Amino acid sequence: LTMGVILKLFFGSMSSAMLGFSGYEVIPASGKHAARPKWKVINTALTLAAVFLIGTGVIQLFAAQQWNIPATEGYSTLLIEYEIMAIQTLGDGVEEGDIEPTTEDINAARNLYTQQSVEHVADELSGETHVIGDDLAGLSEEEYVETIAYDLAQARAVNNALVGTSGETFLFVAGTLLSVILLLAQGGGYVGGAAVAANAARLGRLPNFFSNDRIGIGVIWGISAIMIPIIREVVVVEAYYAFGFVSAFAITSTTVFLVRHDILRGRGIEPGSEEQKSLKFAGLRGMIASYFMMIVLLTQKTDALPAIILAGGAITLFQIYYANKGLKQTPKPVIEIETAVAPQKQQKYDTGTHRAYDQARQRGVADAIKALLDAGSFNKFNVGPHRIHEIACYLFNTDPHLFEEDDDHHDHIEEPSVELEEVYYEAYAQKQFYLAEVEHYSHVGIFMFIRNYHINWVNEEKGRDATLLQRSMINILFPNSNSDEIWAEYCAYKPTVHPEPVWQFCRRRYNWAKDQWPNLGAQIITIWTLQDFNLLPQDIDLETIVSISGSSKKAMVQLPKQPPEIMPPETPEDLELTQRDE
Repeated sequence: LTMGVILKLFFGSMSSAMLGFSGYEVIPASGKHAARPKWKVINTALTLAAVFLIGTGVIQLFAAQQWNIPATEGYSTLLIEYEIMAIQTLGDGVEEGDIEPTTEDINAARNLYTQQSVEHVADELSGETHVIGDDLAGLSEEEYVETIAYDLAQARAVNNALVGTSGETFLFVAGTLLSVILLLAQGGGYVGGAAVAANAARLGRLPNFFSNDRIGIGVIWGISAIMIPIIREVVVVEAYYAFGFVSAFAITSTTVFLVRHDILRGRGIEPGSEEQKSLKFAGLRGMIASYFMMIVLLTQKTDALPAIILAGGAITLFQIYYANKGLKQTPKPVIEIETAVAPQKQQKYDTGTHRAYDQARQRGVADAIKALLDAGSFNKFNVGPHRIHEIACYLFNTDPHLFEEDDDHHDHIEEPSVELEEVYYEAYAQKQFYLAEVEHYSHVGIFMFIRNYHINWVNEEKGRDATLLQRSMINILFPNSNSDEIWAEYCAYKPTVHPEPVWQFCRRRYNWAKDQWPNLGAQIITIWTLQDFNLLPQDIDLETIVSISGSSKKAMVQLPKQPPEIMPPETPEDLELTQRDE
């Protein structure tokens, strides 16, 4: 091969690996959207990852046979291949005669043997077994010194052959690009692991703080920072990572291949379409590649299996215990949606499963409120969205963070189980209930204004008692509602102390009514004023036009001849007069 072809293949494989790792791991594993349409990104990423991994594996097996180097060390093997090419092709080259151990090499090897012997004796005294290494075990002192001295001389010859040559630059570039690939792959692994932990938290199987994938990434990094210095062997660390990477590859590709039709329709992909076929084929290619790699790992990396099985079993048992507060499964909780009757407090859950169900309900409530806001259903209340969020959080026991804008999660990510999806949609479907509850407290704010201000125009001598004034104000301030229904609701209203979120919302409706009344009631106020000056008779039928939000309605404000059966609430002054009479 010419050098141009080698460099083309070299940089092509590197770029494919970077795109494959970053695309495959980050997008399907975490559920976040790096590009659109998502099925095309997954398709491309799975293809590149499969081609690169299988192709690299075949090349490594061939290189291992030709150059007698270990073929199961992954990127370490690939770097050895690049090192050989950098030395022999792009560097000065190393011949057998160039490797001559010096006196310094022999002395260094002898000192190393002495150190190993002392450690071996100490371990035997303590009952432990000290292993020098499979390739050095059983050698005599002279053979050991000769072997190590030759290795030291070879390393020096390699360095001399690379210094100041294009091979040194090539090897530096290769090592840098491989490290970038490892960072992409490990970064995707961290994100994928954090996403799995977040889903487990949403299922109630891990503590709730894992729902924030940033914390999950921090925990995984922390564990890695502790374990890697303890293990201290690249081959062992690589084996653990390979099992995690390949198992994630197998799970993701299998899920892509076996995705349900209802999930496809929810993402805008029709079963049987070209998109669905392409997605299914991408999953199949990923399954073939990942299953092949898993077989290789199970047969070649058996030393890592016990630790992985123990760790996986321990994590699984912890999740079962956390979800049920024991190893026995608890009954599914019944989640009901009802308004709060006391100031909202931090939710307390008996089990992790109970928490998962309630949080699915909260997500359904929050998304329903957002949908109502987008549809303009709350516009008539004339308050900012944050006030709607605030009162909804209190009334329906919803986490305020669910209303925060997050560009990474701008659409609904499916619940991690069918049961939680049902809870979510059951809560989401109760939009009219949420709207009615918020509207009730909107009425409360207006009722507060009517109760406080109607007394300004009460004149018993002119035939205007409290009932007439209150009904008149209701007819004008509620022109698009049934007068009798609003009157009955007003008569049932009793002033009370409200929690801060409810009071802030009611206060704004109170101020709205206070600001609108001079405009809407100007005509009727003028008539009452003329009656007070005996310029108009007292028994005329009064009627005015009220226009709100572009609609017009004639509102009768004359008090009926027969008083209504439902009387308005008594004011504190009325109660005091009644007590005096008694």
